[in-house]
Amino acid sequence: MSVGFAGSASAHAVYSVDYPWHNSAGDHCMINKSQVGDGESGGGEFKGWSESGFNELVPYVDCEYPRNRPAGHLADGMQIWVVDPSTNEWVLCARTDQTYYNTKEAYSLQLTWTAPAAGMCFTDGSYGLYNHAAIHSDGDWTPTFNNPLWSGVHHNLGWPTSAAGETAAPTESALRPPWVNADGTMDPEKVPHKAKVADPNGGVVTGEDGKPVEVSTKLPAPDKAPANGGGGQRTTKVTENGSTVEVVEAEMIRVADTL
Repeated sequence: MSVGFAGSASAHAVYSVDYPWHNSAGDHCMINKSQVGDGESGGGEFKGWSESGFNELVPYVDCEYPRNRPAGHLADGMQIWVVDPSTNEWVLCARTDQTYYNTKEAYSLQLTWTAPAAGMCFTDGSYGLYNHAAIHSDGDWTPTFNNPLWSGVHHNLGWPTSAAGETAAPTESALRPPWVNADGTMDPEKVPHKAKVADPNGGVVTGEDGKPVEVSTKLPAPDKAPANGGGGQRTTKVTENGSTVEVVEAEMIRVADTL
């Protein structure tokens, strides 16, 4: 089940949540959340959550209660997509520099990153987020990490348009990608295995032959036994019921800079 809260071109945030995995008994489950907001700079604030939950009363019903997991049992990574304004095609902009894990017992691992005022790839851009999430259960990672959740589309990120408080109606082709369902989940028959890469100077990255460079749309699978949490400045929040949220200020890198 997935719930989306994708807004209009002038939205302050777009957000989706999905429950992509239950254990065989149906009482333990995983939650994936994906969000893009304005951010303080106007260039965009990107957030992703990997969460563990349970519901012992009605098996296979949505995760109702938090379920703390040991260190190294929650994994998360993010990929930022942007519309190439010259073609209205969705292309890869940036991704987390590594897979992040919880470093202490927690039910929620939250990654957050704020883009510069000019936007990460294009100014006045239409952006969306893939959030890749998994939890470690029964000796292995859930098969969910490279079945990411789409945040929805946030338009007009990047100075000067956002800074001026202006918005423009998006074209129909600049709405959700053709492989994303209305609820934010992926259509496995349409998901591209490779994607073009945004060139911050405009258009897409091309090779020596002049043709667009394409890269895999997958992130490396979580380590079987992660040695550490993956760095980043971290804070911890404790909920009223005593469950723990670990928040990480993740690092994002332009995909173009890795080629």
